[in-house]
Amino acid sequence: SILRFTAPAEVKGVEVLIVNHPERSSDQWMWTPALARDRRIALQDRSTRFFGTDFSFEDLEGRDTNQYEYRLLGVEQYAGPACWKIEARPRQTKVSQYTDSYLWVTQDNYVLVQIENYKQADLVRRAKYRDVRNVQGFWTAHTIEMADVKRQSRTILKLEKLQYNLPMKDADFTLQALRRES
Repeated sequence: SILRFTAPAEVKGVEVLIVNHPERSSDQWMWTPALARDRRIALQDRSTRFFGTDFSFEDLEGRDTNQYEYRLLGVEQYAGPACWKIEARPRQTKVSQYTDSYLWVTQDNYVLVQIENYKQADLVRRAKYRDVRNVQGFWTAHTIEMADVKRQSRTILKLEKLQYNLPMKDADFTLQALRRES
């Protein structure tokens, strides 16, 4: 996947390329047009903050469901609808800053509405997914609020343009393609 940031000014033009792998952690690169350079985000740096926000680089990547062990914990109400509460633990092949995550998924349309990420017994970050809309048949949150529990801060990410199933080639997901788009 490719994430392109349009605002605020300090991240405008920044692009993040994420290549998921079924058997190991993803690869990530960031293109910064102001510096006209790219850099690979090393595994040990995935827990660092993305441009000082409450999102880490790991939080920006999609969850590859095959890299986690899941356990249904029960049903809970969350902001209205009934949700399954699911525990997710990374498999040994997945490098993650989190030891456990708890996910709330609505029973009516299978939308992820909240994730709590833990390091051991400590809640580290909580993501709330809001403004859910049907986009091309996919229920998608257009607002993600990430809260850093220890710092008592939060960052709101708003998706303004979202498209699924575009005709793309493998060459569109390369560093060369990131540089051309800038």
